[in-house]
Amino acid sequence: MAPYRDKAEYYTLFDQLTALNPSLMSSQRIGYTVNGFTLKVYKIGNPNGGKVLIDGCIHGKSWAASELLWIYVNWLLAGSPEATRILERNYTLIVPCINVDVIWYGRPNANRVDLNRNFETNWELGNPDPTAYDYRGPAPLSEPETQAMRSLFERERPRIYLNHHTWGGDYWGGFGTPDQTAFNNSVNNLYQELAQQRGVTPYPYQSGGLGPGYATSDAAVFGGSNSFAIEVFKSGEYDVYSPPPLSELQTYWFNRVLAVYIAISQAVEIITPLPECFIATVAYGTPLAAELNVLRGFRDNFMALTRIGRSLTSFYNKVSPPVAKAMMRRQRARKAVRMILRSTIIVLKKLSPKKHKR
Repeated sequence: MAPYRDKAEYYTLFDQLTALNPSLMSSQRIGYTVNGFTLKVYKIGNPNGGKVLIDGCIHGKSWAASELLWIYVNWLLAGSPEATRILERNYTLIVPCINVDVIWYGRPNANRVDLNRNFETNWELGNPDPTAYDYRGPAPLSEPETQAMRSLFERERPRIYLNHHTWGGDYWGGFGTPDQTAFNNSVNNLYQELAQQRGVTPYPYQSGGLGPGYATSDAAVFGGSNSFAIEVFKSGEYDVYSPPPLSELQTYWFNRVLAVYIAISQAVEIITPLPECFIATVAYGTPLAAELNVLRGFRDNFMALTRIGRSLTSFYNKVSPPVAKAMMRRQRARKAVRMILRSTIIVLKKLSPKKHKR
């Protein structure tokens, strides 16, 4: 049986959804695959909220994870009270599919490297055999896909990272350093309670350390993230050749996984209070204003790429809260800043780079 969609189609769908929801979504290029496909992260919700990063299809055959993430982002934008709270209190980052190049039933990337054995942490403990299904690659971070994800971990530093797998479960688990275990276990406790409240079968929990070359390991060590992984389907129940019908995935399986998504979002919300408002946010009255996404895009795609740009962003982040606090009491000041920003945004839109071909 073929996949639900072509892998590249998920990026097209996410791009279309971003264009339809500019006040709630934005995207950023994070790198390329071996064959030159543009990888992106899609950012949803409140940029000042707690960050949750979820990716899909690190193994080529895990395309069902990409479909579940597509269902999830549509759920987030559908307006339920639970979804609205996540949008208001969290900043959800989604990479729909990492391993885009390979055929739908393959595991490694186009260079025949297992991407989830190619990250730096404990890479030397991985399989050195180039003919093995879990070949670690010729060197840590030798692949453009793992380089893109590693840079994303370091730049965004999500509070929780969820690495999404499909056919090797069913379970979910926390993986990281010993000092992260207690928090990971508390997140699982929250999830188990939430699953019962929602009337879905909870996934069994496993606790692990820094696996050899795993994405969860680099996210924990270099991104400071509490890292989790999930295997959606029980081994032997479904596989890449005989997946569940799409209607079943959209209902039963999505509802099971949704409890995980909500639990990690709630956990991050609890430990990440919203920071003080910044100048641009106060000027527009909401962190979800569409105009602010233009400014964020300039910050992420231009300022973040140079040392002076990063220094200027850091300075802005330090001086902005007290200025923003003073602006809250001055309507004329907010209007004046909006006028200045309006002109700036027009210029930035003209400076925006053309999209890369996929």
